[in-house]
Amino acid sequence: MPTDVMTEVSDAFHKKGNFLVQDVLTSLPFLVSDLLAITIAWLCSSLLNTVLFQNAGFPDFAWLVAALISVPMALLLMGTYPGVNTDSTRELRNVFIATTIVSLCILVYFIRHQSVDFAFVAAEDGLFFASLLMLVPLGRAVIRKFGATCMWWRQPTLIIGSDAEVARIADWLDDSPELGLRPICRRELFHYDDIHPSRVICTSTSGSLDRLWQFPRAAVLSSDDVFRASTATERVAALSSMEHQNHLLNPFNLILKRTMDLGIALCTFVVTLPILLIVAVMVKLTSKGPIIHKNVRCGLDGRSFSIWKFRTMHADAERVLQEHLAESDEIRREWEEHRKLRDDPRITPVGRWLRKTSLDELPQLWNIVKGDMSLVGPRPILMDECKKYSDVFPLYTMVRPGVTGLWQISGRNHTTYNERLSYCRYYVQNW
Repeated sequence: MPTDVMTEVSDAFHKKGNFLVQDVLTSLPFLVSDLLAITIAWLCSSLLNTVLFQNAGFPDFAWLVAALISVPMALLLMGTYPGVNTDSTRELRNVFIATTIVSLCILVYFIRHQSVDFAFVAAEDGLFFASLLMLVPLGRAVIRKFGATCMWWRQPTLIIGSDAEVARIADWLDDSPELGLRPICRRELFHYDDIHPSRVICTSTSGSLDRLWQFPRAAVLSSDDVFRASTATERVAALSSMEHQNHLLNPFNLILKRTMDLGIALCTFVVTLPILLIVAVMVKLTSKGPIIHKNVRCGLDGRSFSIWKFRTMHADAERVLQEHLAESDEIRREWEEHRKLRDDPRITPVGRWLRKTSLDELPQLWNIVKGDMSLVGPRPILMDECKKYSDVFPLYTMVRPGVTGLWQISGRNHTTYNERLSYCRYYVQNW
């Protein structure tokens, strides 16, 4: 891209300040969601105060005011605003750190300055902290779900590079609207009067890297060989370098992740217990067979484990499948090519609804408690899939598979097998 064109684009940033305005627009829904989560968490802790401690004199309203101010500030300092171009793992870690610091500060302050019982304060603060850990990420996931459909929420992103590179990146951003980035051009342009980008993405082959200082922020995409692991800029004497890190080899990170998994899983189990019971009754009454379906998957260190799900298929699913395949050559070809059917007769009516809402995966909370799975991680694979992972398999076995992860939020059933392998590699090396 010619230097004068780079200057034109840079001027568009500085003259209009679009990136600041867009940051505010993108951040506001997250801020509202976070404030709502804080209020609900406060209501839960206040309910504990009323039911168990008969209003032991703790200043609930003061707690709420302190949290409404300090939690968003902590989240801002952790980089969770404007909340775009991030993954669930990084965001969950930042939310955990921010809420931990705030909860401890509030706990220490009220113990030192208020005449209240320590056990009571610790219990209320603990419930507040656990509720925040569950509600903040949940609210942000809902915002991304609806924000992805709103053009004003996604940040206009100019992509600089060759036609092929720009088209590939733009298509990927269009397929992942939850990232919050909206490509505004698919090739190099030479007139930028009507372009209002808030972000710039350059490919390493665009020939414009020496002018990146002109932009408030710009991302440089390079080959996976360079950025396969988490990297940070570092200086060696007077030389610039990249420091490669593998955070999952750090014992502190492993303990932190396991603590987060247990805390969130147990809180989610308590909150969703009525839903679990209702779904269990629905599965049992609408079709013959067990309530829980167990399937063997490959997990940490290559060990096998049984993954739990609510049963969504008929008990005689194999017989139903064979009868359906015998009805039409077209249906048989579809099965042989994709190993799945658009209208699968094996799935029960209730099972179809459970899969659509992902409620069939709620029993996996037990897998998390047992230590078989993590809340966020690579897609759990069948044992006979291990050989297909080839060089990615050693990375896969370093972590626990997840109930959710990049493979799910980036397209789920619409992603290719190679894309799922890439998501697995990225997660392990960038946690």
